[in-house]
Amino acid sequence: MTGRIPLLRGPIRSASTALDRIHIRNAWRILPVLVAGYVLNTLCKTNIGFAALQMNDDLGLGPSAFGIGAGLFFATYVLFEIPSNLLLPRVGGRRWLARILIGWGVAAMAMALTAGPLSFAALRMLLGLAEAGWYPGVLFFLSLWFPSSFRARATTLFYLGVPISAVLGSPLSGALISLPQTFGLKGWQWMFVIEGLPCVLLGFAALKLLRDTPEDASWLDAEEKRLLAAELSREDCASTKSEVGSVWSAEIVKTLALFSVANFLVAVGLVATFLWLPTAVKSLGALSNIQTGFVSAVPFVFAAVSLLACAASSDRFGERKWHITGFFWVGGLAIAAIIVSPSPFVSLVLLSIGMVGAIGAQGTFYAFATESIRRADPRPRVLAAGIAVVTTIGNIGGLLASVVSGQMVAASGGVSSTIALIAASFLAAGALISTITPILSHTDLRRLSVGSAQ
Repeated sequence: MTGRIPLLRGPIRSASTALDRIHIRNAWRILPVLVAGYVLNTLCKTNIGFAALQMNDDLGLGPSAFGIGAGLFFATYVLFEIPSNLLLPRVGGRRWLARILIGWGVAAMAMALTAGPLSFAALRMLLGLAEAGWYPGVLFFLSLWFPSSFRARATTLFYLGVPISAVLGSPLSGALISLPQTFGLKGWQWMFVIEGLPCVLLGFAALKLLRDTPEDASWLDAEEKRLLAAELSREDCASTKSEVGSVWSAEIVKTLALFSVANFLVAVGLVATFLWLPTAVKSLGALSNIQTGFVSAVPFVFAAVSLLACAASSDRFGERKWHITGFFWVGGLAIAAIIVSPSPFVSLVLLSIGMVGAIGAQGTFYAFATESIRRADPRPRVLAAGIAVVTTIGNIGGLLASVVSGQMVAASGGVSSTIALIAASFLAAGALISTITPILSHTDLRRLSVGSAQ
């Protein structure tokens, strides 16, 4: 692959170098599958917000029951996330990620069988069980293929699945729930079936298209495999803090705790946003379900651009912490301003700015967390467990957000209090990130970028 992709070019190295070509080729081979998977993953988790526009009335679900049932997804996800990620290095990323894709596709389609509050809760728990380990598994998988100098960009390209899912999935979900009843299934039931089936198909495709490690890559020759292995090995040995067992030092435990709590807060904001965004948008005016879908997609177009911009800037300047902090703060302040917005148009503009900040930092945030854990202890099982801990704590935040936001909407009859919760979560997450002392310093990042080209 000789084409140039700006996001994949190193901050200092020329795109003509051998390692650049290796990274770009690897990205083209594995990221399309992973991004497509994340698009479908996000769609199957968040389409419940659109289903609520029709399903809640059909089944007699109030805001509180809906929030609790939706949140139970995270209960099983949390319980099985760490075991799933510990099994991944043993089974291999290709087979394990494919298993997750197929399993959650089946569970997502089964959501069409929802007949009341109990079945809704049970099927959401089944979906959480099926999806457990997907996100931390992919982060671990990417760490086997890309060094720190490229990882933020690779992670960001993967995280593009979130805004892409919102941009494409919101209009699609709005249209599908508007379908007339056919073969005994209502529009919201068809939405679950139609949006779940591609996950199963992609899972089987992943078995064919993915490889566990660069050593297994048929598109790399022996010399290219050697160069990439040397770069990844140099990264593992570059810090004196990478001795075995140092992950349990007081400084690393503190850093891991801060990342986990920050991810908890971010998850509170994002889950509450996806859960109640369709309801909030529809309340802005007399919108149909299809119009609600298209309007809900607008903020995520800008979020996709900011996601790329944050990662590119972070890699160029060799800096993570203040990029993440700044984006979260901008997002939190913009969302808070929605509460006093004078018009629906201004609210949409502020929501777009909020998603620019909140989602724009996500790829860089997870690259920062992965780098910090790996630099502390490069052993695969330690890295897999560390990533899983951070994402598991985040999903506990998702559970809390679903339950609490449902109670808030039920108590107030509107979404203003939920908007305040979302804003506060992003502002607090930014404040926590600002206190972290990077294990991978600015100098380290830039030295790795230069050193791997030499």
